[in-house]
Amino acid sequence: MRRVVALLAAGLVLQMNSSATAESTRDIWLAPLDQDHSNGSIGARDFAALFRLDAPWGDVANRVTVFKLYPFFTARSSDEELTALITDLRRRGIALALEARVLTDEAACKGDGGANTLKLLLRLKRLGADLRYLAMDEPMKHWRFVRSNCQVPLDTIAKNIAANLRGFKAIFPNLEVGDIEPVGEFKEDPNLASDILEFLTACEQAMGRPIAFFHSDVIWHSPWLGLNRRLGKMLRGAGIPFGMIYNGTDRAVSDEQWANEAVSHFVEFEAEGQRPDAAIFQSWTAHPTRVLPENNPVSLTGIALRYLRFHGE
Repeated sequence: MRRVVALLAAGLVLQMNSSATAESTRDIWLAPLDQDHSNGSIGARDFAALFRLDAPWGDVANRVTVFKLYPFFTARSSDEELTALITDLRRRGIALALEARVLTDEAACKGDGGANTLKLLLRLKRLGADLRYLAMDEPMKHWRFVRSNCQVPLDTIAKNIAANLRGFKAIFPNLEVGDIEPVGEFKEDPNLASDILEFLTACEQAMGRPIAFFHSDVIWHSPWLGLNRRLGKMLRGAGIPFGMIYNGTDRAVSDEQWANEAVSHFVEFEAEGQRPDAAIFQSWTAHPTRVLPENNPVSLTGIALRYLRFHGE
């Protein structure tokens, strides 16, 4: 951590790091939380401004490959708001993703609300969206750690997921499906990395197709660096692209603190030339309160720009 602080103090985060440019991060994802439609009215108050023709995030928009929606905005926005988003992202050539639940109720397992996802997909289809990616919202966590509600074998969970995904793909036949899970040193799961691989393998077998990606929702207050590097290597070896969600902590009290935490996280993970297949800039907390402009170092697009500048892009 002292090395990270030194890098930040020297201003090297905004400069080209020769070792870190040994390979290129394939995908950049952006996933802001919209204040107007979130639970508790937290998140970015200028979310809608992203989708204007003159929105000041040109450099970042040219590099972002995927924009991810939350169920909140997808369900609660007006047709006009959601159509404006769909139209602008198509104009920019940015693929659309949705993060959502996938488990439904069955004997001995109370689902995580996955039945509602079908309604979200139908709405997106009705408004002309081409949904390219579905990011499953922590189904393994629900199965492993909500034991009072879900006590079934892994293959039963995998079949539950696969059956629901077949319904989703009936709406969007080209939909690619990946997973997001919390990753940290949990005493309840000392073999988390291998357990994640086992879970994803079971899902692949039930689905009859590969998992498109795994994105690590890092528990920053736990020892995270070595675990995520091991997990990334393990998943890549199994042919599953590995992504890191770069954000601040839930304990941040200002946009500046949240942004500097997010930057310190990607610096620490990538300073030695180890880059994930995807870098995801995402928030589900009160910070940052702005997504624009990209030249604001504490906006979400500003943090993404700092990442690009760190790698000389």
